[in-house]
Amino acid sequence: MSEGHIPDWMDTVLSSFFTTLGDTLSVVTVSRSGIQGVVDLPGQRRTLQEATRKMEFALGREPKEVELFETEEEQAETAKREVESGFRILHSNAVMLCWAYLEALVDDLLVGSIANNDALLTSGDLASLKVPVGEFLSLKEHERSHYLAGLASRSTRQKARGGDRLLEDLLALIGLDGDLPNGLKTNLNVFYKVRNVIAHRGGVVDYRFASECAMLNPTIGSVFPVSEKAFLACGMTAIRYGVEVFSRARTLYGDVTPRNIPEVPAERMDVVTWMRAPTTVTLEGLGPTEPV
Repeated sequence: MSEGHIPDWMDTVLSSFFTTLGDTLSVVTVSRSGIQGVVDLPGQRRTLQEATRKMEFALGREPKEVELFETEEEQAETAKREVESGFRILHSNAVMLCWAYLEALVDDLLVGSIANNDALLTSGDLASLKVPVGEFLSLKEHERSHYLAGLASRSTRQKARGGDRLLEDLLALIGLDGDLPNGLKTNLNVFYKVRNVIAHRGGVVDYRFASECAMLNPTIGSVFPVSEKAFLACGMTAIRYGVEVFSRARTLYGDVTPRNIPEVPAERMDVVTWMRAPTTVTLEGLGPTEPV
């Protein structure tokens, strides 16, 4: 490691995080356009059919039928439901993916730090890990850092309370934790709770989510709607947290090299505001309705 620079392996992990997250935000935007296009396809085919009829008639020919595939009609109906729900399924899955990137970022930093800094295993919390010796010794050299990181991750996450602690307590093991701005802390926690209700309940609001996230106006028994702005707020929160970790790493290693660090306006990552549901989505038909 060169003095005054973030280690190359850490630079790679952080750069990969930003690239993958940015690609995901872009793919969701492209997917929205694609789904809307599927809705429009049957109508476009009918327009083509009518234009063909007129052309054939003008040329004195027998008009030909333009085949409208049954699968296109079925796909259009499915796509229409997704559009009318505000792209709930697309955005909900993207929210889970963005949170997964955050957990993977922290895990990768933990693995890399253990593999590249033996001192971490001789002092601090990592030194007190309970490790099955036989299993550990049976592993190949490059597998051991992953194994130890997995043990540390499971142990730490069992004790963590809140999305911010889930990430910060693991980073504390490698000296990359720190104070979070209140806004970022709040956004991470709401982001995490929304992710959980999607992952564990398919988005259906239960009492726990309704009580912990009352500020979002959820309705128990309804599917919580995730709008485009809400999804983007989660994505921007993930980017902002990545920037926070990147800045800490630069400080830890004394890296003063000029960098292109993403800037995220506070209003773009206000998860609470954008997640607050003016409407809910019913289980029957999954269409927008007034909240009960």
